[in-house]
Amino acid sequence: LSRRQRQMCIRDRYKKGGVEIDEYISRCMSNLSLDLETRKIDFLYRNDVEKGTCLYIDEEKIKRVFYNVIGNAYKYIDKDLGMIFLHIEDAGKMVWVRITDNGSGIEKDELPLIFERFYRTDSSRNSKTGGTGLGLAIAKKIIEDHGGQIYAESEKGKGTKISFSLPKKVDEKKKI
Repeated sequence: LSRRQRQMCIRDRYKKGGVEIDEYISRCMSNLSLDLETRKIDFLYRNDVEKGTCLYIDEEKIKRVFYNVIGNAYKYIDKDLGMIFLHIEDAGKMVWVRITDNGSGIEKDELPLIFERFYRTDSSRNSKTGGTGLGLAIAKKIIEDHGGQIYAESEKGKGTKISFSLPKKVDEKKKI
């Protein structure tokens, strides 16, 4: 099979459907809320997308993206009072999800590498935090298979922001 044919087969394995954004985020975050509370991490959420907007996603796969990104965020929060801020923004046919933390941040030269398989920043920290270095690589693959993009911004000592885009569900009635 050609590379394109293999990619099409992989995309066909996703079980995509429509889901309302607020309802979906609430379900994802309810599963993480105890971990965040136990670690004394405040969770803030802001949705700047029109009420009732739906995503067209594989819910389980995208939930894994949320868990991987937020899991990384709380692993590296080194403050007495941690903070994770989830912000949803409209971008036409896509929605941008931005997850910002106030953790230890990532060195500028390591930032381009964090989405590579098995890459882990600062090996001395990894003995404490564990992990295989696959979480963000998996997140990137899932987001790209949904037709989205993912990237990171960070400042050492101040925190990290991971942003990714997801497709909206197209309303068949509005098509002409």
